Amino acid sequence: MAILVVPPVQYLADSQEVPPAIKRLGQAYLAQALSALKISNVQETISQGGFKGTQVYPWTHDFDGLLSLSLVFEKGSGFRNQWLYVAKLIDKKSCATLGAAWSLVNIKPLPFSLSSSELTINEIAQRSINSFGKPLEFKSIGYFQNKQYEFIFKAVLLESFAARNIAIKSEEYRLWCQGTYGSVLDEFSSNTKPDKTLGLKINTQQENDRKKEMLNYQAYLYSSIFGNSVPLSNYPDIVLFEPEKVVSKIVDQAFPKVSDLKKQKFKVIGREGMFVYLDKGRASGATIGLRLIGPSGTKLHIVKYAPGLNNELDASVAFIRKDTTDSIKVGDFLSIDSTNQNEG
Repeated sequence: MAILVVPPVQYLADSQEVPPAIKRLGQAYLAQALSALKISNVQETISQGGFKGTQVYPWTHDFDGLLSLSLVFEKGSGFRNQWLYVAKLIDKKSCATLGAAWSLVNIKPLPFSLSSSELTINEIAQRSINSFGKPLEFKSIGYFQNKQYEFIFKAVLLESFAARNIAIKSEEYRLWCQGTYGSVLDEFSSNTKPDKTLGLKINTQQENDRKKEMLNYQAYLYSSIFGNSVPLSNYPDIVLFEPEKVVSKIVDQAFPKVSDLKKQKFKVIGREGMFVYLDKGRASGATIGLRLIGPSGTKLHIVKYAPGLNNELDASVAFIRKDTTDSIKVGDFLSIDSTNQNEG
């Protein structure tokens, strides 16, 4: 049976001492989330070690999940002014974030524009893992004025990509994803580290201009294998700190480049004689010797990785083994040869 791992509720505030009344809010939020997921009986509570307080529940989905719950409070208010409730669901095996949902607490208006999420955590749980491609890594490099702003920005980013079937790995819960802790989790989890892949990197600098919260940012795609990157825009943008608008632009820029990670197709981006240059390589799962077939039956195999070729992060080179028509041209798509294990 699959399990749902639930770390202790997180409280983002200035103080580390959480008042009993706020803890009751957190426990009520947990009970509400579990009820929405139709979960009642706890299977195990971790009582010691680094994962102390983590609870494990059986659930009916076909993957092991991790549920993150957070209460976000205004900076400088202690626990007096709560901004948000935030729930995130993560696939424990890949550490890929399947989505995030949040609701505003209208005690005091936020200092920036943000609407409540229309999703429920149960609707996120219904998303099919098989519809997602290989998850992206994520790096945020730079400065936010406080951890609350950064947390909200990342939550919006994770959900905006997940809504378009692009999952981003959770760095925050990496240890929970990779570790084996507790008797139940020893049975269901693995210490295997996630494969290196392509990633999204955002350089940020949050600024204050005449009491307006501004964000100076530039987004890149990068290869965690080869360390190269390409910007999604020619210049940094300086805009109002409006997470939904900023993230929407980043998603629109990145989506054409990463939306086909789950597709087993290789696009021809160049050719020199019997060598063909492809838009996918190691980070997309290609291996040296992998056999491919062209639209007219042309047979090729990958002979080299070529990161940076034609400004592609994850390119490779294939050699034409058999082509009676000499038909391979730029723009063609190649498929993985079904006879990969045999001589052809």
